[in-house]
Amino acid sequence: MASVDSKDKDRDNIIRGPDIFDSAHFPAARYITRSVAKSGNGCTASGALTLRDVTMDVAISFQFIPTKESAKLIGTAQLKRLNFGAGQDEWKSTERAGDPVRISFTLVLNPKQ
Repeated sequence: MASVDSKDKDRDNIIRGPDIFDSAHFPAARYITRSVAKSGNGCTASGALTLRDVTMDVAISFQFIPTKESAKLIGTAQLKRLNFGAGQDEWKSTERAGDPVRISFTLVLNPKQ
């Protein structure tokens, strides 16, 4: 969770801090996929996300993009951040950060060297 990069240093420090991800106490999030199905132009994974020691079912939509050297998964998920405890103190309010939230990600898959 310490690798969050939203392209804004101050925002990243808040996200990593105790009120959102609390990466000092919860250094990793984990997603365990149960199934993957073709959908539209990509795929949908069904699985369980663990964030801040809370585990809930979350669907992830993604595209698999192979290249000569590697591959990428580019995707999105929607979740209710407050259900995971990602919003303490002033961040429990949904005025500045909604609930639900949309997560976007790019995962680069490199061959084992």
